[in-house]
Amino acid sequence: MASVLIAVTWMYLPGNAWYLSNVLWSDQLVILYVMLFIMLEYMNDILNKSRLKLFIKAIRTGIIYMGVMTDYFFWIFIFCVTLIKAVRFILIRMDFRTATAGLCEYVWPVFAGIATFLWQISYTENWFSVLKKKFIYRTGGTAEGSLFDNFCSVFTAGSTVRGGCCWLSFFSLCFFQS
Repeated sequence: MASVLIAVTWMYLPGNAWYLSNVLWSDQLVILYVMLFIMLEYMNDILNKSRLKLFIKAIRTGIIYMGVMTDYFFWIFIFCVTLIKAVRFILIRMDFRTATAGLCEYVWPVFAGIATFLWQISYTENWFSVLKKKFIYRTGGTAEGSLFDNFCSVFTAGSTVRGGCCWLSFFSLCFFQS
């Protein structure tokens, strides 16, 4: 609960609005959805009452849908959670039907988000150029270099240690989760 309170406080601090003015609101808002998702996952694991678990799963489904509709970071987050759950199901040798049903709880709100996005974009005139301009803006693309060059420069400008630590952290979460 404290993490959710901190995420909300972080979004509404006046210093963030002043000093992080170049950060989009969705980048701030997705932190709240991530914290809510983590809290609901924890509550789902520790509770034994089936009615309360069903209520928490329904709220979690809504949080996944809203997070997917808010920022692309949440797509990456849900993909990693689904991958970790899949590896966990394999390690505990869960039967295929139960494992698939468990993974669908995370996947179907994403498909609902995709359907909503396609429905929204179908009402936009010249939708392809709008998406292209938004993609170039969000990835830092400019007229001076290609989009691919700008994307790759993010990874080559820093050290490769950071990327290695991210992968190591990801695999340790997969294989050492109890």
